[in-house]
Amino acid sequence: MIKRLTSSTHKLGICIRLNFTINQHTRDASLIKGFVEYFGCGIYYRSLSLNHVEFRVSKNTDINKIVLFFDKYPLIGAKSADFADFKRAAELMKERAHLTEQGLKELLLIKAGMNKGRAL
Repeated sequence: MIKRLTSSTHKLGICIRLNFTINQHTRDASLIKGFVEYFGCGIYYRSLSLNHVEFRVSKNTDINKIVLFFDKYPLIGAKSADFADFKRAAELMKERAHLTEQGLKELLLIKAGMNKGRAL
């Protein structure tokens, strides 16, 4: 996921954050906890109101671990296109393009086309 946040401390007034999340039913909690151990990053989160657990990664340095994993073991199906967009966003962030007006526009276009915004 690409998050767009308003920021008074950023020159362009917008802050971009990348978040990688996997949601599963609570019966798969051990799997999700295993992701934290395997990748050596991220957090395990259990929803108190819903029957799901999450693996969340938000640190830019840790996002690269996720990208490398899915480069080696590619996703299949609809999520593969979303991951390709996520990977492109991560590359732009790594190049610090999000700090330029053009890079920010490109990231916002990527965000707009991901998940439910993707044209079928």
